[in-house]
Amino acid sequence: GKLADKFQSKTMLLVGIFVYTIICIYAYFLKTVLDFWILAMLVASSQGGIQALSRSYFAQLVPKENANEFFGFYSIFYKFASILG
Repeated sequence: GKLADKFQSKTMLLVGIFVYTIICIYAYFLKTVLDFWILAMLVASSQGGIQALSRSYFAQLVPKENANEFFGFYSIFYKFASILG
């Protein structure tokens, strides 16, 4: 959040997605238990920030008069993504 205040939300969201991509590549090469714990800490450092920034950025993009409808769709697609994941 503090970095999003200093830089733009969109920029920090893209940085978070890039970091998460690097984490996925790192996960492919896991060999030890220590690697797993490092992976867990890296995921914890980026996943929450991505979720929070994406929600606030989405709130900035949608029209104020239709915000309830847009967040309803956001919630439905979030649940479908969880099922597919």
